[in-house]
Amino acid sequence: MDKNYASGTAATCSWCHSEAVAEISAALAKAQSSFPSLVADDTNPHFKNKFASLPHCLSTVREALTANGLALVQFPHSADNRLTVTTKLFHVSGQWMAGDLSVLADMSNPQKVGSAITYLRRYGLCSMLGIASRKDDDAEDAVRGGYQRLPQEEAPAKQPAKQPAKQPAAADTNGGGVTIMSQAVAEWGRASGTSGIEQVRNELFAPLGATGLRSLGQELWPNLLDALGAWYQDVGMDPGPRYRRAMEMINGA
Repeated sequence: MDKNYASGTAATCSWCHSEAVAEISAALAKAQSSFPSLVADDTNPHFKNKFASLPHCLSTVREALTANGLALVQFPHSADNRLTVTTKLFHVSGQWMAGDLSVLADMSNPQKVGSAITYLRRYGLCSMLGIASRKDDDAEDAVRGGYQRLPQEEAPAKQPAKQPAKQPAAADTNGGGVTIMSQAVAEWGRASGTSGIEQVRNELFAPLGATGLRSLGQELWPNLLDALGAWYQDVGMDPGPRYRRAMEMINGA
């Protein structure tokens, strides 16, 4: 246990809890067995896919939490342009558990800050309680300890033949362009907290009619980068160096 965090003097804590957790763990297990299924009730404007909104997530779990003596609170705080939302679960016994989720954010833009807080609250709540909709909103196994392979090898469904397109300047025949794009997607995955090959496939590639970068077609790589850029802008984050390198490649820099 992080005792400083418990007393409120530590800035962040990725995962903390009271010294004893037996009662809160049992209560959470009972509550989880009563949670109704989440419904994807909203649409991501950038990736055009469905996800469960924060109000829906809260209304879905509130009754079961209350019935088992549990209360959930979330509060934002910031330091050095890093926005953090702490999600804390309390039990009537006095036991508790908590975790933090953070992103870099443009703290001078209230609208972007509000959007980022909602994003962090939703992911913090779902992570704490172990819930998810069938499709979530916002890159792949790649984000686990470095840049791993993106879902490139699976054969795509048959589609109408595409006209040959001009290749991006840095996209060489040995897959260098794929590597650069793969790194940009993996970088976004770390920033957004998105993981899992199926999640990346559903949210990034399926809307573009593909299963991965190799099946996407280089003429659509700018569309993929547009979607990533729109996400960074929406949450008030500066794109990382891998994204900028991919943009340089597409623009022939």
